[in-house]
Amino acid sequence: MTLLEKIPTVVTVAVLVGIFLALKRHSHSARLQLWMVAWFLIFTHFVAQLLEPAKGDVSPYLLAIDLGSLQAAAVAFLVSVSAVAEDRYKRTLALLLTGIPSVAYGILSSFDVHARWPYVLCLSMCFLSGIMLLLWVRGFSFYALSISILSSVVAVWAIIAAAHGSFDEGLTALLTVGYTLPGIFLCRNYWRASPGILSTAGGFFCWGAVFPIGMLIDHLAPTANIPPELWNTPKMFVAFGMILAIVEDKSESIENMQRKQRAVTHQLERFSTITSQLLSGAT
Repeated sequence: MTLLEKIPTVVTVAVLVGIFLALKRHSHSARLQLWMVAWFLIFTHFVAQLLEPAKGDVSPYLLAIDLGSLQAAAVAFLVSVSAVAEDRYKRTLALLLTGIPSVAYGILSSFDVHARWPYVLCLSMCFLSGIMLLLWVRGFSFYALSISILSSVVAVWAIIAAAHGSFDEGLTALLTVGYTLPGIFLCRNYWRASPGILSTAGGFFCWGAVFPIGMLIDHLAPTANIPPELWNTPKMFVAFGMILAIVEDKSESIENMQRKQRAVTHQLERFSTITSQLLSGAT
């Protein structure tokens, strides 16, 4: 992609960051704060891509910022819609235990480190800590065990590939799980059949599917020319879905307040009627 082709996406994400920053003034929930941080990291990811040359070798520092911010954003999204989002201690623990090894894996890959054990260690720490946190919070329920088993299968596949000197599978595994699980957690913890939730969850599922599909295309049809805008479409669905979900939450909150106000007003009117009857001596 040329510089002019990259600029519209960067400007769009910058506007989205501004919107989330403005929305943060009206809500202090941990979920919204993490969304704002995640979209700032996505903006950093696109800025790093903007500075990368169209041809030739890419600086490992730019590549580290690119992959590191993309992976860190996945962790922020994941924690923001998890069951620990509003618990400060558990939220911090989840961010550190899953964020540090996953971002470290991306940085190691950016600098083309050839030693295998750091990659295996990062993958093992990230997936193992994530599964243990899930079982700690959710217990040994069918829901938690299903996610744990699927994550374990992906982890074993990525670790075996890293042990044999192939590190792209690990990146694909981390990004796929990191952007797919938020859709599952969102449906589990914040489900309602509204356009905002459906758009956000569907966008996360498509976003997570981008990475394995891209890897398959690179292996099966390396000469295929797919427009980069197509890969960025799920991001836009997630962003606009989140904004719509925030508006829906605000509208629901206002409706609840109005409902409570009407109930209190009705109760006061009944008290007033009883008081009038007592003062007038009526039966």
